[in-house]
Amino acid sequence: MPRPRSGSHIFQRGETWYYRRMVPGEYRAACGQVVVAKSLNTTSETEAERLEKEHDVEFERRLRRARDAANPQAVGTEIADRVRLETNSPNPFRHASAELAENTALTDEQREAAEAIIWERLEQRLTGESQINILLSDVRKLLPSTPLDPATWTRCRAGIVAVVGQHVATLIRAPSLPVTDGLHTLEWAFDRWLRAGGDARGEDVIATTRRHWDTFFADCKLVMLAEIRRSHLLAWRDRLIDAGKHKPKSINQRIQLVTAVLRQGWRDAEMAQPDLKALTVPEPDDSGRGAWSRGDILRALNALEPQSWQAWVYLLGLTTAARLGEPVARTGHGGMRKPDS
Repeated sequence: MPRPRSGSHIFQRGETWYYRRMVPGEYRAACGQVVVAKSLNTTSETEAERLEKEHDVEFERRLRRARDAANPQAVGTEIADRVRLETNSPNPFRHASAELAENTALTDEQREAAEAIIWERLEQRLTGESQINILLSDVRKLLPSTPLDPATWTRCRAGIVAVVGQHVATLIRAPSLPVTDGLHTLEWAFDRWLRAGGDARGEDVIATTRRHWDTFFADCKLVMLAEIRRSHLLAWRDRLIDAGKHKPKSINQRIQLVTAVLRQGWRDAEMAQPDLKALTVPEPDDSGRGAWSRGDILRALNALEPQSWQAWVYLLGLTTAARLGEPVARTGHGGMRKPDS
């Protein structure tokens, strides 16, 4: 029999092209074959090469299934998930046991391991369903006993689903659900902030704000915009300080970006805004220079020629920004030539 070319799984017999691959020994029982060989029904080498890729994908898929068939973890997980989802039996354990018994690729030891996994996952699912049923009962008690009109029910249902979904996503750090219009969640506030900025904000600013917003979102563990108070931002700020991972400037950036989003949300929702003043952390002066004393200011002023341009700039600097006056005072006395009038 002609052998496939090196690095390829196709060969030609006569004018027709064929596909051929050997199944690894440990997977032959699960695959039910020693070799996979079939005609590609073409005399074109180009077409045969295209079909080879398709058959390679299918072959690898079969190998993965064969590997999983001998993997207790994979077998147990698959059976547990399928039985719980596809059967409506009051005793899913019995169905799972029957399906596991049909698997001939596992040894007795592997079958015991798979059975333990099935039992664990089914117990988890039953516990989860019980918790969900309790939650549904609580929600049912909150709804009016008389049926709501279709429009109100649709709106009510959308709101409940959005709040529950975003709350759970926050707690387990899962991706947030799409924003529901008119439902003033924290995710809605971020969406309003994005819309208000338009194209004026760069991608870096948006990405940075999103990152800090998600951190605050996860820290406060709230969903609705109306629930946010000054105390939540203070608590977040204090935790950032106590962690010791960020400098004051970095913490202040986080606070400023998050409060910008909150303010935009409160404005668009027409909500009262809490007082968010004095939230930032004092930033130390890292220039190495202290503030000038009154004597330092007077000595510098006396060193400048009266009514000169240096003296006037110095005075303007003192009344607008003290640092602006320093270089004038240092260079004006004997260091700069008075310009021609």
